[in-house]
Order: sequence, then C-alpha cells, then structure tokens
Amino acid sequence: MASAPPGEKEIADPNAACVLAWLSELYEEHKENLRKGGIPAINAHVELEELRERATVRGLSEKAFQKVFIALLDSERIIYEEPYVRLNYDDK
Repeated sequence: MASAPPGEKEIADPNAACVLAWLSELYEEHKENLRKGGIPAINAHVELEELRERATVRGLSEKAFQKVFIALLDSERIIYEEPYVRLNYDDK
C-alpha cells in the first residue's frame, strides 16, 4: 500500500481536496490584497462564510460542504477559530 510523502497526509475525498485548495487559494488572495495595501500578510484571514461561498460557487452543495468541513476538522487538517478557518500545518 502506498503512503503519502513525508509531511503530507493522504486525502481520499476529492471534495476535501477541493475545499483545502480553495482555502489555500482564498488565503493567498487575502495575502496579496494586504500586500498591495502595504499591510503585513500576517493579518490575512479567511472567514468560514467566504470558504462556504467559494465552495458553492465552484459547485459543492451546502450539505457536501458541511460534511467535508466536519471531516477536515475531525482529521485536524483545518482549524476553526470563529469566524476564521485556516490550514493546520502541524503534522502529527
């Protein structure tokens, strides 16, 4: 059985992979907008509602988003600190 490369966890659910990619995409967009405004990128945050909206625009149903969001939280791939959601880079 193949395993994920060191430092990476396998993502079996394609919807989960998409949500993680969209979260990363939103975060990068926020960082770029802050940079353009002369504000430190450390202030970049993604709100859960932004991620939910991106998922909906990209074709993921609300029910599917909710299921994936909970699974990503349970697997500790993401961290939710209301109202913000972020990738968890801590590898366990």
